Amino acid sequence: MTPVVTSRRSSLINLLVLVMASAIALTLLEIAAPVVFRANMGRSFSRKEATAGLEAAQVTFEDVVALDEPGFTQDHVLHPYLGFVDLHTATLSPGNPHYVNTFGFVGMDPIQTRDPATLIVGIFGGSVANILYRGSRGHIVERLRALYPEREIKIVCGALAGYKQPQQLLALAYFHAIGGEFDIVVNVDGYNEIALPHEENILAGVNPFFPRSWKAYARKALDKRIMGKIGEITRVRDRRAAMKKVAQGSLLRHSSFALVLWSALDTHAATRIKELNTEILAIIRDDREADYQTTGPEFAFTGLGTMYARLVATWSQCSRQMDGMARANGFSYYHFLQPNQYHRGSKTLTSGELAHAYLPNTLGAKAAERAYPLLRAAGRELGAQGVCFTDLSMLFQDVSTDIYVDDCCHYNALGNRMVMKAIVDVITADLKARGLAEKPRS
Repeated sequence: MTPVVTSRRSSLINLLVLVMASAIALTLLEIAAPVVFRANMGRSFSRKEATAGLEAAQVTFEDVVALDEPGFTQDHVLHPYLGFVDLHTATLSPGNPHYVNTFGFVGMDPIQTRDPATLIVGIFGGSVANILYRGSRGHIVERLRALYPEREIKIVCGALAGYKQPQQLLALAYFHAIGGEFDIVVNVDGYNEIALPHEENILAGVNPFFPRSWKAYARKALDKRIMGKIGEITRVRDRRAAMKKVAQGSLLRHSSFALVLWSALDTHAATRIKELNTEILAIIRDDREADYQTTGPEFAFTGLGTMYARLVATWSQCSRQMDGMARANGFSYYHFLQPNQYHRGSKTLTSGELAHAYLPNTLGAKAAERAYPLLRAAGRELGAQGVCFTDLSMLFQDVSTDIYVDDCCHYNALGNRMVMKAIVDVITADLKARGLAEKPRS
């Protein structure tokens, strides 16, 4: 055997050994990755969940996190009547799912005029209502079209992340004042009204009924420390989106090791964004600037019980005012109390939800635990007073699978579908009962 042949055979053997070693190493990584994930994350790795999160469309987990961040870390602009709205996306076409109209809300302009050929539906509330609009409005269109086959169904969004009463009331009044009209108005709220005022306003010395984190919005100049943290949030968010894009567009999405690595990095990024927002809120609370523009009228509560009672009373009063506007202007008003994981007995949380969507010691969690019974009681009073109020707080009571996607209040696709179905069931039943459904023209 010549030296050349021997050398080639040796190289081939070395190559085969290298390939086999690499294959063994990759196999071990694939086997070990879920074990390492469980050891570090405290829960079992679910390939199905990771793949679903990676391939999620419509409202992704990034969208939910972004919706839950204080608006001053997003593209919010001040509004003279509503506190803040989204920045108009002039570069996007109205058909784009991320299009923000000239009034600062996603989707078509809210100023629509009623006529016999259309049915105009407005959706109001905070981020939960905003997500329902963006991801599930097709369901309400489909169901209403069955009742109004001769009409074009137009769905208008007056909901924005962080909105709390009286912002929904003011948005409805503002739209009406400048010519907007509605046939149906849907208001989905409750959590923001009792969770955000204490954490983001009261502790910063700001009137609880001002928009969330108002001190950050109303300052004449943004604190340099806040600007630095906003910049870091932007960088973390961009890296997070880039990681997801790489994982989505390659064969890595079929690897357990790659999915575990992406899940860990994605969770770390989401946690860092939450930490930065917490640091921003701490800066706002410690800020000693206390002029009337940033604090509003003085307020005082004798204790948490008094505070929650006042917050719930204002929430209830705003709903009555929206119902009064409906009666005065000839449209139907439907109010829904959103479900929340911190309301005791409302859902048995899964291991995944307990790991990622349950922080019972936060101010928001404590607010929901204490004040949701008050919201439900006030809702029953609204119903007795003639408001079409529906309590959805127990909607997920018998659901054994994952619903909540974060430790605030947001739902996955299944949860959003269930909420929207419950909403449309109430609306269609009420319209039929009042004889308002139309018969097709012959």
